[in-house]
Amino acid sequence: MSEYAHSTDHREPETKDGMLFDDTTFDAALDQIVDTQGISYHDARRKLGIPYETQEDEHLATVEQDSPDGASVSLAARALALSNIMGSFNQLNKTMGARKVSQQANNEFHARYQNPDEIIDRMGSKASTMLHRNKADLNVLNATDAMVREGFDDEDVLRSRDDIKKDLINVFGPGKAYAPDRKKVVRRATKAARADK
Repeated sequence: MSEYAHSTDHREPETKDGMLFDDTTFDAALDQIVDTQGISYHDARRKLGIPYETQEDEHLATVEQDSPDGASVSLAARALALSNIMGSFNQLNKTMGARKVSQQANNEFHARYQNPDEIIDRMGSKASTMLHRNKADLNVLNATDAMVREGFDDEDVLRSRDDIKKDLINVFGPGKAYAPDRKKVVRRATKAARADK
């Protein structure tokens, strides 16, 4: 196996409703800390020592907490969350396409790469990692922490987040849209965020 492979678990992420943003042990640990200690997901990540990928991601995660406008999230935070979700959908599409092509007889994928199965496994691992992070991005889009802090019913807030998830999967999920369609949505959200500055 390559030194760059991330995981030995290379199961392809499921795309059925409820599976794309499936809770794992990682999410369960965050949820437990948030529920038992009454802190935000941002604070729970910090407490568990789970770093953000970039400083910009960390900054945008705090925007929701610091908003003086009640249950709101900045347009910049929403644009970043949409970008992350659309990027994970694109990566999953690439992985599924590569798997499909590699299963065909006399395909160029096997001719082009020395270890095509290993490459597809790494693509799947990257897609799984990206999809796993989508729960936090959905919380940003839904303003989950801010809404709970403002006194909204927890079940209503989570139901709202689930509705957003279903809508995103149905419109932009794997097999539902092309990469340029997803890019257009991110471009619009980014443009709105820049205009808001």
